[in-house]
Amino acid sequence: LKCCHDRYMGHFDVKPENFMYVNTDLNTLQMIDLGLSRGFKRDRFEIRGTSEYMAPEVWDGLYGPEADVWSCGVVLFAMLVGQSFLPAKITRAEQRRYAKDRAWVRQRLRWALQQGISPQAHDLLTSMLRHDRHERPTVREALWHPFLSSLQWEDCYPSHLVQQARSVLQTFPDDCRAFASQPVLKRAVLLIMAHIVAYAFQETRPHRVAFMMIDKNSSGELSVEAVENHYLHETLEVPEHLEEAMSGVDINGDGYITYVEFLSATLPRSVRCNVKLCRRVFD
Repeated sequence: LKCCHDRYMGHFDVKPENFMYVNTDLNTLQMIDLGLSRGFKRDRFEIRGTSEYMAPEVWDGLYGPEADVWSCGVVLFAMLVGQSFLPAKITRAEQRRYAKDRAWVRQRLRWALQQGISPQAHDLLTSMLRHDRHERPTVREALWHPFLSSLQWEDCYPSHLVQQARSVLQTFPDDCRAFASQPVLKRAVLLIMAHIVAYAFQETRPHRVAFMMIDKNSSGELSVEAVENHYLHETLEVPEHLEEAMSGVDINGDGYITYVEFLSATLPRSVRCNVKLCRRVFD
């Protein structure tokens, strides 16, 4: 969602049904269905979205990034207390009335706290479900809220996977240099391979985690500064000539490395030598 907002686009239909796991291991969750996605504007002629998750201002045709934050808050409410934010089996007009009723929303949030959710969770939830859209956090600010930022990687992934991810990052600068030294054709092949296996191969799970460990802003791309900050945070020495090494993987020269570019440089040998994958690339 932050990637959408960084590109001045909103999703405008955030709801549980629009998140799906990539495969049956239930490790990679993706946001889907961008059919209602568009730029931020006012549209009084058409109200779009799923009414149960719509922000108060959307009922008046105002579409901004804050609307997605409200919808995320409604989803978070259900995840925390196991119950929908709005009452079940009510009309669309009633849904609008409840969403716009500040007193009712405050009462609903007090009820959530009584169900035993943590003060940090309640604080985040309250901030996301403010009627004044300007008072809601941005997606980036929500991601940095203590309820989410206090989590350690070991809390989210098996320890062996986190260790494998750290190993990927240790060799990352050398992998970048090796990628840049390859002929153009081989680099193109590696990029296509990375596109295909980005979220599909078990062998690339450590690489996905490694990328997220650096991408603390969830922007979907890495800068030299972000990589340097990771090494410093891990009390590791920043590799020499890091910027030069990363520039060899920055295909479009914008100063950032996407996940596919990152993966193309760090693909494990077992993936590069996969016969079926090689045939698919050249078909």
